[in-house]
Amino acid sequence: MKEYKLNFPIFISLIAIFSIIIVVIMLVSTNTCDFRECVDLLLNYSFVTIPLFLIWLYFQKIGWRSNCWKWLAPFLHFPPDIRGRWEGTLDREDVRGPHSFVIEIKQTMTEIKVYSYSSRGASESIIDNISCDKMENDFRLCFLWVSEKAGNLPKQKIGSGGFHGYTILKLIDNNNKKRLVGDYFTNRKPTQTMGHIEVNWKCSTLKKEF
Repeated sequence: MKEYKLNFPIFISLIAIFSIIIVVIMLVSTNTCDFRECVDLLLNYSFVTIPLFLIWLYFQKIGWRSNCWKWLAPFLHFPPDIRGRWEGTLDREDVRGPHSFVIEIKQTMTEIKVYSYSSRGASESIIDNISCDKMENDFRLCFLWVSEKAGNLPKQKIGSGGFHGYTILKLIDNNNKKRLVGDYFTNRKPTQTMGHIEVNWKCSTLKKEF
């Protein structure tokens, strides 16, 4: 499952194409220009739209996290760069002591996807969001996730099956040592679970496993 939302790049491209078609039809129908002149107009239009598309693609993939453009972040609201693999612990309230836990994050300028792994199961996010306070310097990663498999709870004889959960993690970035710290809860049956998560950034490479 994934979040269902507007495909912004395709939407803008369609608007550009439809606007070109409408302009060409109007010019031809009013005899303002002939077909050859319309073709020249389209070629001149492409000299503007193609560079704009390439600039968008650059910022979508790389530019938003480049140090060259950090000064634009407060104005354009570039998200904090939290891509990569995070390793740490998850401390569930009904279990004695924390256990190892991994979060892996895929991220572009406008999209983010969160995967988590432990020795007891795995999950992936459905809805993801990076929120901030009014001063825009305190960021939190919030995501709704689904787990298809999970180990049994203490004294549980029948498996829980798939269940959903929600996690809110605060980003702590001190001297390039990044941490995500926060809590989660689930709708797991027969007993709802909740707990605390602390993970440290390890690398930008995603292993896609625990």
